[in-house]
Amino acid sequence: MLKTIFKISLRNVLRRKLQTFLLGFMIFFTSLAIFVMVGFQSGAYQLIEDSYTKFFNGDIQVRLQGYNDIEDFEKLLAEEDISLIQAKLELFDKTPIFSTTRYLSFALGDFNDKNFAFQLVGIEPNTEKNLSMPASHMVQGSFLDDSSYNDVVIGQDLADFFNIKVGDEIVLMTTDVYDSFVIDSFMVKGIYQTGDISLDKNTAFIHRNYFNDNIAFGDKATNITIKLTDSSYRDTLKTFLQNSLPSHLEVVSWDEVLPNIKQTIQFQFIVSMFFYVLLVVIVSFTIVNSMMLATLKRMPEFGIYSSIGLNNRYFKWILFFENFIICTVSVGLSTILGMIFIYHFSKVGIPLPAITQEEGVPLTLINNVIYPNPHSPLLLVGPILVYASTILAIIPPIIRLSKSNPVQAITSN
Repeated sequence: MLKTIFKISLRNVLRRKLQTFLLGFMIFFTSLAIFVMVGFQSGAYQLIEDSYTKFFNGDIQVRLQGYNDIEDFEKLLAEEDISLIQAKLELFDKTPIFSTTRYLSFALGDFNDKNFAFQLVGIEPNTEKNLSMPASHMVQGSFLDDSSYNDVVIGQDLADFFNIKVGDEIVLMTTDVYDSFVIDSFMVKGIYQTGDISLDKNTAFIHRNYFNDNIAFGDKATNITIKLTDSSYRDTLKTFLQNSLPSHLEVVSWDEVLPNIKQTIQFQFIVSMFFYVLLVVIVSFTIVNSMMLATLKRMPEFGIYSSIGLNNRYFKWILFFENFIICTVSVGLSTILGMIFIYHFSKVGIPLPAITQEEGVPLTLINNVIYPNPHSPLLLVGPILVYASTILAIIPPIIRLSKSNPVQAITSN
């Protein structure tokens, strides 16, 4: 009997072309809009994530446990820790990785009677070039090399503040592991500009050998920073290192280093999901209203079915199957079209307007093109929400039909 009811429902759907089109288009457009928006939103979040990991912070950092608990220089990786971490990294063969050792400190710079405090980073020039952006964004001079013992590389914003140029000498003051002051002059070897104000104004680079000889007094490091060629293996590498390194070493991903950025992304996603759900709810009420009016208009039709002996409960199946057919076709088409759309633009991207620091943006993205993520499971959020809400929208008309007498509808007309 249900097979016959389904055929009747299919006939009704095809017969009422205008109503079917309007209802189907509403479901199709809502599902497609959310599908595409989630796809581009996932791509935008990935672009932001790549910007923060590829500029300087890397995908993963390994440091001593409790590094953030105290602000001193006792939490340093010893030489044997560095060798052990590097040996473990060589065993990971899922994707090519780059790593570098860094020594982080703060310094007070003095030039032209101007003073400014910023982060001073001791680096290995050869490995740092593969991991962070400053080395490839030099606007004046050149990046550090193995001969750059008393050289410093600074950002464009910091150079503008000091009104300093390549070849000038700047005095830097910091403290060593014994809290003694270390004051020395450094020649500006190069000036870089990445668009990230946290780098361009607040970070300067010197050779790690200087740190080893004058500040750390030994082959030590604050952390080992790691960047993966394929960031999808980030959690795999993190788990591998956590299981293979001793407990006094801490493995943290970029979002643990910059929790405020991760929280901002999560907050924006939650707000977006709220508006998506709100959009679905509004559309659902519209669908319910449309179905209620259609059901009331069709009471004489159901009365005729009753007069030929069709049980009242089959009317509910007719309404359900009609809704099911329209919803399945509309959501299915929107998902297929949305996937084609997202996959196409995942290859070509969509350009964004250039972002400049004059607009007050603290971070310039790596590029100005968004590539939607066609593999994100979040893409199914829209179709699932729309499909579920549309199927549930048939409940009020079914309840209304249960309280009506179709036979009376015939006589009333």
